[in-house]
Amino acid sequence: MRKNITKIAFLQSFDNPIFYATLMNNKHFAKTMSTIFFHNFVQSIKTSAARKNKTILVINILSLVFNLASWLFLYFKFKQILADKSSDIVPLHYNIYLGIDLQDKWWKAFIMPFWGTIFFIFNYLLALSLFHKKSLVSYFLSAVNLFLQLTILAACIFTLLLNI
Repeated sequence: MRKNITKIAFLQSFDNPIFYATLMNNKHFAKTMSTIFFHNFVQSIKTSAARKNKTILVINILSLVFNLASWLFLYFKFKQILADKSSDIVPLHYNIYLGIDLQDKWWKAFIMPFWGTIFFIFNYLLALSLFHKKSLVSYFLSAVNLFLQLTILAACIFTLLLNI
């Protein structure tokens, strides 16, 4: 019974009151609804016109390049720094009033590009799924994505300058 409802859910919309009542009587309602929502989200991304929009495409490609630059820059520079040092504790933050105020393990510097990657994926998918409703929101999400990746790249560069 559940498989039939799920198959129907992919084919029908929620505008049909009989279909909606059938779902409400289903004991796996939440799972079915989440499956329907996920399917609709994936379909909106696959069929999004934003994938053909050159402005959004260029901005997101630049964001991806800056994110990859953050990862690679940290990886290669910390590889050199750790080869010279005997300790794996490195300074990660500098304050103009106190000087170096955060020292921790070297791998914690990779938290910045990690969160940048998470935000890139989230903003990119959200921009693709919302483009057909509000294209201005997609442009804004893409621009925020680019600004965030540039900020993270600058923070990674300053973290490495602190360690030289």
